[in-house]
Amino acid sequence: MKLNKEKILKAGKIASEVREFARSFIKKGMLLIEISNKMEEKIHHLGGKPAFPTCLSIDNIAAHATPKHDSAEIAKGILKVDFGVHMDGWIADTAFTVDLENSEEYKKRRSFFYKKFKEDRQFRKEVFNIVRSTISLDFHEFEIEKLSEYVLDELPIVLCSFIYDKTEYSCHPYPVNTKISEFAEKIQNKEIFPEISVELKFKNMVCVQLVIV
Repeated sequence: MKLNKEKILKAGKIASEVREFARSFIKKGMLLIEISNKMEEKIHHLGGKPAFPTCLSIDNIAAHATPKHDSAEIAKGILKVDFGVHMDGWIADTAFTVDLENSEEYKKRRSFFYKKFKEDRQFRKEVFNIVRSTISLDFHEFEIEKLSEYVLDELPIVLCSFIYDKTEYSCHPYPVNTKISEFAEKIQNKEIFPEISVELKFKNMVCVQLVIV
C-alpha cells in the first residue's frame, strides 16, 4: 500500500488543533469522561475520527487508562493525555502532560524552554534532532518546528521535582528509553547546556521508574 502523506498530514493537523483545544479547557476537578467526550467531539467536528479511545492517565498510571462512559473519576495530579486521529485509516497519534497540582511551576519551566528554543541555536538543533529521529516522512523545517512543541511541552514534566519530608528532589527518569528522557538525563548531568541545570536549580536527584501499563 502506498503511503498517503496527505491524509497523514491532515490527521496530524487535526490532532494538533485538538491538542491545543484540550489544553485550553482541561482543569482540575473536571470529569475525565467529560474531557474525553469534548475532545472526541472536536475531532469529528474537524472532519476526522478518533483512532482509539482517548487515554487519560493520572499520577502513577503512566498511560492507556480510558474512562468508562459512567465514570465519576476527576482530573487531578499529573494527567497524561493520549489520543489519535485517523483519516480513512491513516493515523496521527499525539500526547501531552498536564500538571494540575503545580501548574504555575510547569508554566514557568515551559516558558523557559520555549525561550531557550527560540534564542539558542544549538538547543534548537538538539530538539530538531529528537523530532527527526522519531519520524519517517520528509518534513519542511516549519513542520519540524511545530512538532518540536511536543518536546518542549514534555521537558518540564520529565525534569520535574517534588518535596518529601521538607526536602526538594529532582526526578531522574529510569530507564532512559526515549530520546526525550535521554536528552533530559544529559541536561541533568550537565553534559550539555549546564546553564539549564543552574537556572532550574536541580538538586538531590533521585530515579523515578517509568512503567507503562
